[in-house]
Amino acid sequence: MPVTGMAIETVSQLWGRTKNGYNRGLVSGGSSGGEGALVGMHGSPMGIGTDIAGSIRVPCAFNGLYGIRPSTRRLSYDGITSNVKGGRSIPAAIGPMCHSIRDTELICQVVTRAEPWKVDPGVVQKAWTSRPDIPTRLSIGVMEFDGVVMPHPPILKRLREAVERLKSAGHEVVTFKPYQHQRAWDIAYPLYYATGGKEMQALLDATGEPWPPAAAKLSANPELRELSARELYHLFNEQDTYKKEYLKHWNDTSKLTSSGRPIEALLCPINPCASYPHDFLTWWGYAAQWNLLDYPGVIVPVGFVDKNKDLKDESYKPVNDTDKAHHELYDPELWHNAPISLQLVGRQFEDEKLLAVSAVVDKVINRR
Repeated sequence: MPVTGMAIETVSQLWGRTKNGYNRGLVSGGSSGGEGALVGMHGSPMGIGTDIAGSIRVPCAFNGLYGIRPSTRRLSYDGITSNVKGGRSIPAAIGPMCHSIRDTELICQVVTRAEPWKVDPGVVQKAWTSRPDIPTRLSIGVMEFDGVVMPHPPILKRLREAVERLKSAGHEVVTFKPYQHQRAWDIAYPLYYATGGKEMQALLDATGEPWPPAAAKLSANPELRELSARELYHLFNEQDTYKKEYLKHWNDTSKLTSSGRPIEALLCPINPCASYPHDFLTWWGYAAQWNLLDYPGVIVPVGFVDKNKDLKDESYKPVNDTDKAHHELYDPELWHNAPISLQLVGRQFEDEKLLAVSAVVDKVINRR
C-alpha cells in the first residue's frame, strides 16, 4: 500500500518500494500493489484490493492477474481504513485479485452469500447470481484509444489480436468511440481532491513522511484547492449529467450491432502502459473513467511484452503533452517480460453478466 493510497504504484516508509516480480525495473501498480505482487508471484492464492481509480485493476494487470472492480456497494467496504471516508461522488469499491475468472466469481459469491447488507447499510441487497445467461454470440465493443493517451505498442497489438480471435470464434466486435474522456477526468480529478488533499497532508504531517513522488506531482497542481459546497454541488451535477450522456452513448451501440442490442461489454486498455518505471506519473484515465461512471471492470491477462516483437512506433505523433510523455517513455528493452492485460467494462450492477462475458472472452483470447 503506498503512502496516501492515491498512487498507481506502491512505495512507503514502512515497507520501501514494491517492485514488479516479472520485471523489477517496473512498478507493481497501486494502490493494492503489494497484494498484486504477492498474489502474482503465488505467495497467496488470492487477494483483496480496493479501487477508487484503478487500484484493483491496475495491480492485477501489472502482475498478470484476474480481478474485478465491482459496482460500488455490491461488496461490503465496512471496516476498511481510508483517507477519503465520507466521499460520496466517487466511492471506492472492494474486490478480489485472483489467478482465474472462476476464483474471482467464487470470492464474490462467498462474500455476498453471507448477506452483508444485514449488518452494513452501505451494501446493496442483491444476492450474487452465478453465471447468468448471456447470448451465445456476444456483441463486444472495442476501444483502442481514449483520445487522450495512446497505449503502448504491446497493448495495442494484443488488443487487436484479441479482436481477431473473437471474430474468428463467431462473436461480433464493433468499434466503440470514446465519449469525451478528457471531460470525465476534468470532473473526476477535483472530486478526488475535493479537500485540496488536506486529509492526506494531515496524515503525512503526523508522521513526517513525504508524498510519494508520483502522488506529489498530482497533489502539487496549483489548481488543486479545497472546494466550497457550491462548487461541489456543481461538480456533482456535472457528474450526473455526464453519466446520463454516457449511458445514452452506450445504449446507442445498439445501432451498430446486428442483434439490435447494446454491446454486452467493452474491451479496452486498463492503462497506456504494461506497467511503467518507478515514480512516473501515469495517465489514470483508462481506469478512473469507469470509477466516475461506476461501471464494473474485469482484468484479463493476455501475454507478455517481447522486446524483439513489440517495437516502438516511431511514426506516432502525440496529441498532447501527457501523450508525448508516455510515448517517449516506451522502450522495448525496459518493458521486456512485463505482463500485458486488457480490461472488460460492463454496465452498473451487471457485475455477474460482466464476469460471464469475461469468462467467454478469456477462453477465446487465451485459447483455454
